Amino acid sequence: MPSRGPTGAEEVLSGRRESASSSFRVRKLWDIKRQECLRYLRKPDVLMSLEHEIDARWPLANWGETRLLVAVSGGADSVALLHALLRLKKRVVGEGLQTASTAAEPSIESLVDVAHFNHGWRGTASDRDEAFVASLCQRLGVRFYVGRNTQSNAELLSKTEEQARDLRYAFLAETAYACGARYVVTGHTASDRVETVLHNLFRGTGLSGVAGPSLTRQLDRDLVLARPLIGCWREQIVDYLAKIAETHCEDASNADTQYRRNFLRHKLLPLLREEYGDQVDQRLCSFSELSEEAVLALRESAREYLRLVEALRRDAGRVGERGSAWLPALDHLDFAWVVVREGLREIWHTRGWKLQGMTRQHWDAVRELLEGKSGSEREASLNLPGNLVARREGAWVRISQKGE
Repeated sequence: MPSRGPTGAEEVLSGRRESASSSFRVRKLWDIKRQECLRYLRKPDVLMSLEHEIDARWPLANWGETRLLVAVSGGADSVALLHALLRLKKRVVGEGLQTASTAAEPSIESLVDVAHFNHGWRGTASDRDEAFVASLCQRLGVRFYVGRNTQSNAELLSKTEEQARDLRYAFLAETAYACGARYVVTGHTASDRVETVLHNLFRGTGLSGVAGPSLTRQLDRDLVLARPLIGCWREQIVDYLAKIAETHCEDASNADTQYRRNFLRHKLLPLLREEYGDQVDQRLCSFSELSEEAVLALRESAREYLRLVEALRRDAGRVGERGSAWLPALDHLDFAWVVVREGLREIWHTRGWKLQGMTRQHWDAVRELLEGKSGSEREASLNLPGNLVARREGAWVRISQKGE
C-alpha cells in the first residue's frame, strides 16, 4: 500500500516545531532592541525632545513617506502631535522631498491630513474647537476634514464616552479611506494609558484590558491606528507646546469629575501619588507594558491554535455555513484553556460578533461544552449573547447565528 501523506494537522504541528527556534531568535532580538531603547528613554539624565521620543517608538522609516490622517481635537496632546509629526518629516526627509524637481513628488504637508470630529455636545465651545483646528491647519498648510454629530437632541442627552468614541472612530476610518491615508494617528499619551489601566481594572477586565492602549493596532482591514505619544507624559506635552510657542484649546468638561476618567485624573491619581509616591504613574505604565508583552505572546499561541483547528477541520470535512465556526473538543488539542479562549475571542472579532456581552460565565459555559460537560456529551447546545448558539455535534462544537 502506498504510504500515507501527512494530514493538514500534521503539517501544522511540524511547522510549529520547525518555526519554534526561529521565532525564539526573532523574539529575543526584538526584546534586546526594545530594552536598549527603553533604557535610553528612561535615563533620568537624558532630556530627549518629544520628537525624538516619537521617532524612538515609531521610527520615521515606517511612515515618513506614507500619508497620515491625524486626529486633532484642538487639545494640547493632538496639537503637539501634529506639530511634532510635521517637524519630524521636515527634519528627517524634508530635504529630499522639498528639493525634488518634479511636481509629482509630494510635499511634507501633502502627506499629512487632519480630521476633527465636532460632537456638538458642548454647544458653542464645540464650534470654537472646530474653528481653532481649522485655523491651525490653514496656518500649517495641511488639509482639514471635519465631521459633525447628526444625532437628535434627545440622543445627545443620553451621550456616553463609549458612544462618542464609536462615532469618532467611524468618522476617522471613513475619512482615512477617502483621503488615501494608511495610518490614523491619535494623541494618546502615557498619562492616558495609566488612566485606561485604572478605568478598565475597576469596571472589570481581563489581561488585555490593562495591556493597552498599545502603540499600534488594526483599525480596519487597510488601516492602522497609531499612537506615537504613548510613551510621552502630559507634562512633556505642555513643555513642548511652550517651547514652540503654540496654543491649544482647553475643554472645560475635562474638569468635570462626573466623568470617570476625569475622576481618576483629578481625584484618585493625586491620592495614589500622595500615598505611594510620584512614581506611581510610571509603575502603572510599566505594569501595562508587561501585560502587553504577555498578551502578545498569548495571541501568538492563539494563532497557532486556530491554524491547527483549521487544519483539523479540513481533514474532518467540517465545512460549515458562512459565518459558522467549528471547534474540536478540548481533548483533541494540547492547548491551555487561556489560549483557546483567546482564539475564541479572535473568532468573535473576525466574524464581527459582539464581545461586550460575553462574561466570564459565558466563556466558562463554552469551555464546558467543549469538554462535553453540558448535558449529553454528543448533543448539547448553549445560547450566547449576540443571538449566537453553540451546539455540540459529536467531537465538535459549532458556533453560529441562530437560524443558520
